[in-house]
Amino acid sequence: MVTEKRFALFIATSEYKGSKFKSLPSSVNDVERLGRVLKDPNIDGFMSVKTVANRPTNTVCKAISQFIEDKKQSDVLLVYYSGHGVLDSDGSLCLPLRDTEKRYLSATALEAEFITREMDKKDWDVWC
Repeated sequence: MVTEKRFALFIATSEYKGSKFKSLPSSVNDVERLGRVLKDPNIDGFMSVKTVANRPTNTVCKAISQFIEDKKQSDVLLVYYSGHGVLDSDGSLCLPLRDTEKRYLSATALEAEFITREMDKKDWDVWC
């Protein structure tokens, strides 16, 4: 019998450097509190909860790739984002990060589809 292992990656953005996005002071607190709950073995018992907070887009994309790369198909992975969500001109969901520029949204935000594409490389079932 395969025992599933549970891992979580939280991405939180409360501060937007030089952009027109309003600050969301509670975003980081939200993921920290949820992380404490998920780590509690009496509640859910996630083996690892990693938080990436107020980081630029390239750092977050790399963290997502690293988070996924060494996991097994039997593992349960949770990627959770706390921050603004915006649709680009094509209707794709973009997740603004610290360095996102509204004017260049598609080029500077994290596309939600990026997370799915990274998981698809492993040929796993993905629920969004």
